Amino acid sequence: MMPCLHNYVTVDPEKFSSDPKHLEMIYNMCKTVLTANSGEDAECHAAKLIEVLLLQYKGQIDSVSDLLHFSHDEPLAQTPQGSVQPEGNG
Repeated sequence: MMPCLHNYVTVDPEKFSSDPKHLEMIYNMCKTVLTANSGEDAECHAAKLIEVLLLQYKGQIDSVSDLLHFSHDEPLAQTPQGSVQPEGNG
């Protein structure tokens, strides 16, 4: 799925950025993956897609880029058992 979404975002930037709903759909997909327990591969793909949006549309989506920043109060997917959590999250 990631290659299709990557192409959707990068192949025709003018078309993608012409409708704010396109960004909202991608954001909602990424948020769902990152806040659910979707597995490491899916979470990496979602994070990468957010990175692509921020880099590809630098200066063009600044008005909505706050959507792409998750709140610290909003838990992301649970850390797998036995893995090390960063300090201060505990």
